[in-house]
Amino acid sequence: MADLAHHAVRPRPGRTAPRATKRSGTGYRTLRPGEPPTSRATYTINLMLLGTEPRPDGLSQAT
Repeated sequence: MADLAHHAVRPRPGRTAPRATKRSGTGYRTLRPGEPPTSRATYTINLMLLGTEPRPDGLSQAT
């Protein structure tokens, strides 16, 4: 039975394009000796008051 299955299945063709090679390392830079692990970052948060619009159902207006 195994011999029959071996003859019935055709071999697969080779690859049309070469396999991609993996690059070593990561996208992060390496720290040098004596360099602190983090750097200071300063951020400014701006708060803005948004305008209010009347409600379309008419509940905000006195009749």
